[in-house]
Amino acid sequence: MLHAVSELRFSEGALSRALRLYEVLLPQLLDATLWARAFIAWDEHHPNGHLAPRWLQEGLRQLIATQAPALLAWLQNAGDSESIALIEAVAFTCPPELVESWVDACWEGADEQLRRLLSNAIVILLERIRDKKTKRRIERKVLSARTLEEAARILLDEGLEEATEDWKELPAEGLRIWRRFAPRMLAYDAEFLNEAVRQASSQAEAWEAVERYLEANRGDTAYLEALQATGLAGREELSQRVLTQWIEQCSGDVQALAGAAVAGGRMGIPCKYLHPVLKSFLQALAAQPSSVSSAAVKQAQELARGHRVQLRKRKTSKKKAATAPTERVPHPKRKRGAS
Repeated sequence: MLHAVSELRFSEGALSRALRLYEVLLPQLLDATLWARAFIAWDEHHPNGHLAPRWLQEGLRQLIATQAPALLAWLQNAGDSESIALIEAVAFTCPPELVESWVDACWEGADEQLRRLLSNAIVILLERIRDKKTKRRIERKVLSARTLEEAARILLDEGLEEATEDWKELPAEGLRIWRRFAPRMLAYDAEFLNEAVRQASSQAEAWEAVERYLEANRGDTAYLEALQATGLAGREELSQRVLTQWIEQCSGDVQALAGAAVAGGRMGIPCKYLHPVLKSFLQALAAQPSSVSSAAVKQAQELARGHRVQLRKRKTSKKKAATAPTERVPHPKRKRGAS
């Protein structure tokens, strides 16, 4: 019966009755699959819920304590869509310490794909903590307003500024979570790289984090994320090192440079980073005029025209032809007395 119930899929109209059934069964027959189905069903029924009900939280605590391998097995065997749905639901609606314990319990035996998904749960926790701090600060300012107009101005004018300022630094609870998980998760999510570069005590320490991320994540996206991380932290020297390494990796490859330029343009990186990539692309294209004109090449050419990036034309020095003086043919001397 337990297996049959855990495999059932309920329509939206039947979710409320299904949840009552789950709530009755779960305390009596604790099972990882049943709990996972119940949590996903609750999240579908309460898409804007801020806190999971106590019976689901308690079920997770007991499963971590007694059936952690079963929790891991469900995540490994479920499809990506179901795993993501459960991971996001738990990360958004359970207390931070419970989410941390759950990720810890599943991390060791997880494969690379599942670790990448689990790392997102910690990223969500960091977002929740930042949002909580921002909300409290804005609430204090609004409550101190003397009029409704002033409160409205604070919400409209200062809300975005407060959120941006809070994004720069994690509060104490966020730092604790980040320091606990960053050594394991740095290579799996750019958010950990951003924080690692920001928190680094030296350029060498920051660059070590960047190199580790780039080794684990190949491709243009990883370089763009590294540029963004070093740029946000104000580490311009490291940004230039990332840019140089990125261009060198694509050196001489027209298609690779075209792809890099298009990716950079799509992500909207600053011109001081995009223009050197475009220039390298144009140089490679000029050296290989017979290269295939793919879609990426055409897009990169259009991007270069839009940014007015072009190669300098070599000045052809016009050498004046040196004209040698005409040799005068000496006339034979006349003999004296000759007529």
